[in-house]
Amino acid sequence: MPVPFARGHRRTTLRLVSWLLCSVIPSAVASAQDRPDAELLASITTIGAVDNHSHPLPARNPGATAAIPADPLGTSPPFFSVRQRETNPEWIETWRALYGYPHRDASAEHVRDAFSAKQRVMLEKGTNYPAWILDQAGIEFVLVLDLGNRTPAGTVSPVC
Repeated sequence: MPVPFARGHRRTTLRLVSWLLCSVIPSAVASAQDRPDAELLASITTIGAVDNHSHPLPARNPGATAAIPADPLGTSPPFFSVRQRETNPEWIETWRALYGYPHRDASAEHVRDAFSAKQRVMLEKGTNYPAWILDQAGIEFVLVLDLGNRTPAGTVSPVC
């Protein structure tokens, strides 16, 4: 003679079935999603970014070179975010991409190499250096917040 489910077993079985339905069905639906439209994705990737808040420094004379400081990185102010600080390893990858920095660390000697490489690229690009940097970053427009009356307020500058 079969033994009927006790109340506790029935409740456990219902919980198990509910859990299975809630975990398996959504994952099956998620894996069935279509891939993004290739043409739309290609179009989206051509859209340049807009930097909507910038405080640019005046452009340097393209022929001027700066002496390499003893400690090119210096020390960040304490209110800088982690990504802005000189200890952020993302800077190394940025130097590699922009200036051909051959090292994988930011020792003082190697950072002087990055500083020299930056100076060489600045001389090579001349007055186009700021625009070149923005192009490398995928920034199409920069909205400049003018705090020093260097340009008319609200000026849109693609070269910051």
